[in-house]
Amino acid sequence: MEKRRHRSDVIAETDYLSKRFSKSENGFRVFPVGGERSLTLKTLKPFIILLFAAAFVLNGYQVERIAFHRHEADFPAYLAGAYGLRNGTNPYTPTAIAPYSSSDIRPFIYPLFIAWLWVPFTFVPAIVASFVWYVLSFAMMLYAIYVCTELVGITNGEHRWIIFGIVGILFASVFQWVLMFGQMDFFELLLLVLAAKYLVQRNSVGGAFLGAAISAKLMPIVVLPMVLRNWKARAFSAGTILLLCIIVPYLIAGDAIFGYYNYWFHTTLGGEMAMGDGSVHSFAL
Repeated sequence: MEKRRHRSDVIAETDYLSKRFSKSENGFRVFPVGGERSLTLKTLKPFIILLFAAAFVLNGYQVERIAFHRHEADFPAYLAGAYGLRNGTNPYTPTAIAPYSSSDIRPFIYPLFIAWLWVPFTFVPAIVASFVWYVLSFAMMLYAIYVCTELVGITNGEHRWIIFGIVGILFASVFQWVLMFGQMDFFELLLLVLAAKYLVQRNSVGGAFLGAAISAKLMPIVVLPMVLRNWKARAFSAGTILLLCIIVPYLIAGDAIFGYYNYWFHTTLGGEMAMGDGSVHSFAL
């Protein structure tokens, strides 16, 4: 009798929920207690688009304000490294990129992959480069969210729109921080989610994306054990790191890169790590 009552309760509750939540042609219809009201994707979609459009405009304004008035952005640090590699000087030597001065330099602290990848940005004014990177970052943010929906099994277009809206609201402050400071976190995030996507079926591609993520920043090395059991993923991850951090920079700067890396290990990284929590840059590694 107890089991029968339990099953009947479940059936009754399921029937109740099915009456409250039904699917229409345009999306989901919600029938709250106290009356009928429809909440459709056709209604939600414009608000979700408006949410991201407003975020794009407002954060774009912040990019110009923070980078070129308050002098607190990270993007000029990447530019400094790119200028150094392009001009044949040490990318890790503190260099001020206009309008920054020697008093507010943002040091370049990343592997040389980021230095040569940013070289194309050095051929345009810094403010133009900042906004180009902002647009690219925004696009990578959206695509990373899209890939994440695939990873958790959401393939329905209507469901994706709802997830975009939820994520856009819940993580608005995080997105704002990354975008307005010109950080490369969305580039890093995209590499990692693509690695997770492809490691399941195409180990070589997934390993390559993981290697690229480690080549951009050091911290993703903590997920390297993900590929330890698969020789193909391990080989492609190591090969990608070698290509992006050693071979390509060597083709650009020759033997000088070994001096650059020596300076990086003993001065840049050593100095930042020695400062511990007092360093504002160590978390960015």
